Amino acid sequence: MDIVRSRTYASACSVIGFGCLYVIFVACFFPLTLMPDADQSTYRFFNQALYLSSAIAAFAYAVAAARCSERTTSGIALFGYAALSAGLAATGMQLGTHAEPLTICAGIGCGAGLSLSLVSWFETISGFQERKGALVFGWQAFLGSSVFAIVALLNKAFTNEAALALCLVSAVLYLALRTAPSQSNANVALASFRSGIEVLRHRKVLSRVLFGPAVGFCLIVFIYGIAEAIAMGHDGSPYGEVVSYLGAPIGSAVFLVWTYASKSRNYGLTIKSIFLILLTVFWIPAFDAIVLVLSAGFQLSLLLLCSLLLDELSSQRRVAMVLVSLGYACMRMLFLVGLYVPGMFGVPSYSSYFESTSLLMFLIYLVFAVALILTWRDRKVDQSASTDIPDADIAAENAGGETKESPADKSEAFFSIAQQYGLTRRETEILGLYSKGRDINYMCENLYLSRNTVKGHVKRIYSKLDIHSKQELIDIVEAARAKEQPL
Repeated sequence: MDIVRSRTYASACSVIGFGCLYVIFVACFFPLTLMPDADQSTYRFFNQALYLSSAIAAFAYAVAAARCSERTTSGIALFGYAALSAGLAATGMQLGTHAEPLTICAGIGCGAGLSLSLVSWFETISGFQERKGALVFGWQAFLGSSVFAIVALLNKAFTNEAALALCLVSAVLYLALRTAPSQSNANVALASFRSGIEVLRHRKVLSRVLFGPAVGFCLIVFIYGIAEAIAMGHDGSPYGEVVSYLGAPIGSAVFLVWTYASKSRNYGLTIKSIFLILLTVFWIPAFDAIVLVLSAGFQLSLLLLCSLLLDELSSQRRVAMVLVSLGYACMRMLFLVGLYVPGMFGVPSYSSYFESTSLLMFLIYLVFAVALILTWRDRKVDQSASTDIPDADIAAENAGGETKESPADKSEAFFSIAQQYGLTRRETEILGLYSKGRDINYMCENLYLSRNTVKGHVKRIYSKLDIHSKQELIDIVEAARAKEQPL
């Protein structure tokens, strides 16, 4: 009962604390809510400072995550909250006509502070069980973006005092969660921070799993930046603000429905669906509808990528933190570049968007090119997954003995192997079933996975364990079981 209460407490603290911080994150995406009386040049200076400092701070955090201890990263998070508080305080000051230095300082404080504190929250949630972590991400994003949308639509501004109060609540809950006895990640605490060489050791496996979703997310961020520059500019679209604010809650709600409804969380199919939407979105005649779809797609793809990292790197938190930090830095830079693309194509305002065929064709060709590259790569990975598993192992699968054990093996032997070689929970399930002679059809039916997905998991297990046959895998399992036997 105490464990259940402890886990509930951790989940509640994470949703509320991360949600409060997410409100500020969305507010900084739309600086006119923080500085409603500022002019366009002020917003431009603020955005430049915000996104550049965010990228630099995220890169710095990636270095710290690869080299420093967990206690050091907690100190970095507190420094981030202090910088964020200073930046928010600066945005509430009266900005005159020559306030560029103050605006730049506000952008630097908000950008660097958000990077350090947001990534620190991801590190904390990465210790949760994968599905619970995904739900925490979804709920904090839904609540945070919904609160921001309601306040921004009703008041047209987000007061400085409210932002500072949310920052304080988030910092207090972060400290409370980090100082509480470990509840969700007790089993992985010793193995959570591994050497930075783990990134190199599993680089091939990670590239196969993350390449498609990461490229798709980068594309959506870039296009979303272009759309926001037109919708929220000086001569923006009629409902640009409304659809921009509502897109994030809609995307978060879709993610939550997908997480609750999908037993296997098929990321590949979901990412392809997002690309299909991107291929058709530019043919929508209403520009505000395009912005709404892109805003929701940005939020959905962000949550999907975070959830995928939790699933694939649950036992390698240091690797996950490095990748999240680098991904956050790339996201900020791509969005900033996207803000300036309309001006490069001679589209200074909303009214000239549909008159510019060059920008439309550029976006359409860009999406098609990326989709073709990912399709080609998926076929190559599928072929590799179906050929890399030894033929002798595939032929012998149907001869496996029947057992009464559940699909998720709870043996300490499999857990120790997962810790030693950095297997995900899904890979540990596959390991348990595969080593007992279960065939691929059985695993597909009981784990709700496609045949190629199961083969891909088996291939990654072979790669991580550095083996080439099923017998070698059984030998490793038997050796781990032997260590458990009492003397």
